[in-house]
Amino acid sequence: MYQPYHVTASANIAGAVGGTIHSVLITGGANAATVTLKEQGASGVVVAVLKAGVNTSVSHNFDGAVYSGQLYALITGTTPDVTIEVG
Repeated sequence: MYQPYHVTASANIAGAVGGTIHSVLITGGANAATVTLKEQGASGVVVAVLKAGVNTSVSHNFDGAVYSGQLYALITGTTPDVTIEVG
């Protein structure tokens, strides 16, 4: 079962320690937004990058991509909105 996490600022994803990424949805706010997912925390290895334009949404189904360690989301942009589903 996948657990959705809603984040609006860069942070470790609480409870997302080793597992799979199901999907990511990002919505740009006042300007374009980017979410960079890293395994092993903030200084770890990049596993995915998604970008969305101003007031647009982009989603991607990762279909169970595996990551190890703490999942970290680096988020840029003004008032972006990100939902990450992990299992």
